[in-house]
Order: sequence, then structure tokens, then C-alpha cells
Amino acid sequence: MKHLILLVGVILFSTNILAQNTFPTTGKTGVGTDSPTEALEVNGNVRIDSSLIVQDSLLVQNRMHAMELVIDGDSEMKSNARVDLDFRVEGETNLNGQVQMQNLGDIPPSATLKVVVSTTSGQLRTIDFGPLLSEYGLPDEISTCPPGSVPKWLSGVDKLFVNCPATNVGIGTADPLYKLHVVGKTYTHSLKVGHQSATEDALINGFSLNDSQDLLKLGHKVGGLDEVIQLTLTNDGTLTLNSEGSKALVVNDAAGEKILQLEQDGLLRTRKIRVDLNSWADYVFDESYKLMSIDEVREYVSEHKHLPGVPSEAEVREQGLDIGRMQEIQMEKIEELYLHLIDLNEKMDQMQKELDELKAENESLKSNSK
Repeated sequence: MKHLILLVGVILFSTNILAQNTFPTTGKTGVGTDSPTEALEVNGNVRIDSSLIVQDSLLVQNRMHAMELVIDGDSEMKSNARVDLDFRVEGETNLNGQVQMQNLGDIPPSATLKVVVSTTSGQLRTIDFGPLLSEYGLPDEISTCPPGSVPKWLSGVDKLFVNCPATNVGIGTADPLYKLHVVGKTYTHSLKVGHQSATEDALINGFSLNDSQDLLKLGHKVGGLDEVIQLTLTNDGTLTLNSEGSKALVVNDAAGEKILQLEQDGLLRTRKIRVDLNSWADYVFDESYKLMSIDEVREYVSEHKHLPGVPSEAEVREQGLDIGRMQEIQMEKIEELYLHLIDLNEKMDQMQKELDELKAENESLKSNSK
């Protein structure tokens, strides 16, 4: 390929005459140098107010800044090239430096960007970057994702994205199954989970890899060093809450009023408790119920140190207290007491009746003896 540094038509104006300078067909001409090595060599800046037309090849060894450049043949740039307006190459272009395009102009959606690179073995490789408009993240109506196409990363102000709705992004995996599929550990300062149409069964779905791995752990770092786990959900569904405040759990209603509070010492404060039961102590009033006599109760208490049917102190310490069952037991004892009171009242009524009869008989005897 022929190399031509610069071919310039120089037009000189004078105040009295208009002339045209011509050069011989042989020899070399130098401007700013007395030892030219090419047909025309200029040592210094050259200004062209019109157009520069190169019919063969153009070789730039340092730097070129052009407002409009048209190259019909091959061009080679070994340093930086900057074009502010139009840049058109009819032949091949070899760029060894940097290329900056300030204005892409009107580019059809079908235009593609191809780059030829040289490998370490000297082979040339063509890289097809696909639609040029999609590469530069221009309007969505222009950037399309045909079925079966390979998605590409797009960029904008403070963002990096893929504009294809069917694209799955994988980190640590070459076969992502979801919009973002990460194999390995992730770290983030905050996580926002939600669904715009609220049609998902759950906002967060988590499954452990084995039967010993915890499902969830939440906590904080003390001084940025020591981890303090405050909430743990184990594989078997056990939820553990470790609180450092005076209240371990507080539940408020819609108005912000406290309706339940669990304190650090185990005290549970609430407005009411409703216990669902399948039975109650009304069976005491059934005619088939065997009521222990007072003497039998006295003997049982003397031996066991607690009422019949009531858990002992040792049992309560070991197993705790079943509130619902205990309410039923207490009601049973209350109803048994009422049965004993009813029986005692009947006996007292009978005794009172007999006493009244004795009094009447006594009064009668006194009257007859006078």
C-alpha cells in the first residue's frame, strides 16, 4: 500500500496579482524542512478550509483532528484519531490507537458494530457487537430482543442493565433459572422484596440444602467486629429471639396501642387470653360422676400433699402449667365443692328440721306438765 503523508493544494494570495504555483513531476518538495523525504513534506501545521480528498491511502503517524474526513481507500492510524462530525471509510481501517466518536448521527436500527482485533498469534478476529443502537442503550422502542438472540449489557446514567424481558442473569452459574440466579454468598446493606401485582404465593422462598442448615439468621455487629445473632429460624421450624432490650417482643394494634408485650424476665402482658378447649368440667354434675367423699379427699391429701387430679409441684416445675387444662381442673374442684356444699346443706336442712321438731315437742311437754 502506498503511503502518502499529505497532499495539499496551496493557494497563495497577494495584494496585486493572483498566481498559481505548480511543482515539477519529479523530485521532492519540503515546507519547513530542507531535506524532504516524500514528494511533499510539511514540517508544521497545515490548515485546509475546504475538503481534503485522498484517492489512495492515508497514513497518520501521530495525531489528526478533522471536522469532516472522507477516505475512499485504505487508512492506517497509529496514534489517536478524533472526528467531530462525519467519519466515513469506504475501504478498511486499521486503528492502533484510540477512536472517539462525538456524534453518531442518524443510525438505522439495523446498523451493526464490528471490530477486527489481532490475536497474540497474529491472527485477525472479527467481533460482532450486534445492533449499535442497543449497545449504546438508546430508546427502548429501537432496542429489540428477537427470540433466540444473545442479550447484551446496556448502560445509562448510574445504571447497568439488560433490556431483554426473557433474560436470566447468572452469577456463579452458566445456567441461570431465574431473573437473578446467584450460586455462592451475597452481601448487601439492604434487601427490598416485593411483587408489583401481588400474585406470588410468597415474597421470600428459602429452602436449606440439608437438614442441619438454619433457614434464617438475623443480627448485628457490635463495633463492626462481633456478630450478635438476635433471630434464628432453624431447619425444624424453631424460632429463637434473643433480645438485648427490656422488651423481647411488642405487638401493637392498628392505632399503635400495645396489645401484647413479652418482657425479658418472661412476663407476658396482654389484654386478654382465649384458650380453645375440647372439653370442660360440666361432667361433674352428671349423675354417673363418682364424687370422692370428704374423708377420701382427706386421706388422699394426707398421702400425696395435693388434691386429686391436680398436678403436683414437681410436675409443674418439670412440665410447666397448661393454662387451659388447669382452668378445667380448677373448675372441676369448684363444682365438686359445690356438690359437697349442696349435700352438706341438705344435711343441715334435715338437722334443722329435726331440731325444730324436737323444740316443738319439748314445748309441748312443758305445757302438759303444768
